[in-house]
Amino acid sequence: MSTCPSCNKEIDNETKFCPFCGAKLENSNLSQNSSINSQEGANKSLGKNPKKKRNIIIVCAVALVVIIACIVGYLVYQNQLSHQEIDLSAPILSEDFDEENSSKIPVEISGKDLDNKDVNKVYYVDSKGNGIKLKQGNYSVKFPASPLCKNGCIYKVSESEITLNLDGSRQKFGSNDKCTYTKIDPLEVSDDDINMAYEYAKKDESCDKDLDAYKDATIKARDEAIAADAEKKAKEAEEKKKAEEAELEKKIRKAILGDNPTEDQIQFDKNTKIEHIYVDGDLVFCTVRAINMGGRYGFNGGPMVLKFQSDGSLKRIHASGEDLEIYNTLIGLGFSSKVAKEIEKEVFNY
Repeated sequence: MSTCPSCNKEIDNETKFCPFCGAKLENSNLSQNSSINSQEGANKSLGKNPKKKRNIIIVCAVALVVIIACIVGYLVYQNQLSHQEIDLSAPILSEDFDEENSSKIPVEISGKDLDNKDVNKVYYVDSKGNGIKLKQGNYSVKFPASPLCKNGCIYKVSESEITLNLDGSRQKFGSNDKCTYTKIDPLEVSDDDINMAYEYAKKDESCDKDLDAYKDATIKARDEAIAADAEKKAKEAEEKKKAEEAELEKKIRKAILGDNPTEDQIQFDKNTKIEHIYVDGDLVFCTVRAINMGGRYGFNGGPMVLKFQSDGSLKRIHASGEDLEIYNTLIGLGFSSKVAKEIEKEVFNY
């Protein structure tokens, strides 16, 4: 196609006269016009492409900025999130723990946080372990002391240390981390247990309990338990001693009477009293006193020495009246000097 130079209408290239205005057309004019038209078309085309390209570049740049901003924002958020303190509950199991009348449980935590900063702090938690705040990091958790209680009891901890590693995937104690507090028998409570509990409780600035009174109650409970236990043991020892003496007296009487005692011997045995029993190794010393026999009191058979046999029975190896040489006699029979002197002093008043 070409353009009429007279009316500027588009006409066929082979047309010699313009069908619109009738002007005579020359081929050179048509060629020139055609070249001009081609050049203008090319210019128009070139004018449109750079603009489209620029728009694409702008859209891509904006999208890239948005993506980078999102990435940076996410990284900043994750960094802030990783540096936030985590609320933790120590895995404490307590037995009959009365929080209203007790100091809090001390939990000692040391280690390094996410920024490699040293952490060394004592937290004071309730019976459920609440009260700990930590950033991500690697820590050692210790339970150094019992709380102090108004009723004077002291607790023993089952685990002394737990390893705690906090990161993005783990933000609490492990399921196997357990620390059980059980009451200690007052007899087993030491001064160190009491003093340790008292010193840690005093460092808790939030504690409003009368710690001195709690400490005194703990000492009193321990001392009373010790006194009661000593009294019980003394009573048991006395009862055991009496039982042993009664059993020993039976063996002595059987040794005196023999296996086939006469009626007179049996009757006489009922009216005698075994006294001054001394045991020295396998030897036994005693005196036999007649009672309620016509008003007569005194030695009957005098001092007597018996010896344990392999079957646990006793056999008389010496019997006489009041022996003025009792010490030498006893030494000769095998008694120790200490026991012989004691018998001589206590029995014969020498």
